[in-house]
Amino acid sequence: MIRTEIWKGGSNTVLDSLFHELREQNYLDRSHPLYQNYTDRNFTFCERLSITFDNDKPVCCSSIMKRSCWPEGAYRILNRFWKVASERIDTLNTDTKMLRVTDNIKAQQEYAIKHLNAKLVFISRQEDNWQEFLIKSIKKNTGYDWCLDKSNLYQTFEVVDDSCWQRIIYFGDKNLLTSWNKK
Repeated sequence: MIRTEIWKGGSNTVLDSLFHELREQNYLDRSHPLYQNYTDRNFTFCERLSITFDNDKPVCCSSIMKRSCWPEGAYRILNRFWKVASERIDTLNTDTKMLRVTDNIKAQQEYAIKHLNAKLVFISRQEDNWQEFLIKSIKKNTGYDWCLDKSNLYQTFEVVDDSCWQRIIYFGDKNLLTSWNKK
């Protein structure tokens, strides 16, 4: 059974401890180029943390984030997503992998809307060519219809450099996109 736990950092000692243990393992794994994304300070200002479990075993982690450069009511979900080291094996069934990811997305989307009064939730990455696959997987596994704006890159960080302009997929009030810095 797949389930995702979401909580405010510092409010649950058991989940906080597990999250930080898993984060530290990921940060210390220098075999992947993005290990620096997983420093403790990168999770200091997250609105919420999450761990997805499969049969009570942690399989992936991420957070919900809010930044001042996004429209009021917009939250990034699947922020700093990573798979637990033991779950990165290539032989794991792709459908099982996507069920875990989409459970995390669905749980964070519903949590942000209900508990954080989010008007729009989005997912972004620096790379391209993942958006349509993820939108189809979300629809298949959760029933939610997410959207992609193919024509714009959105400001995702306060510091403006080339890496801060990213494509997003989103769910919620499309009108918020008009007040977002884009190019």
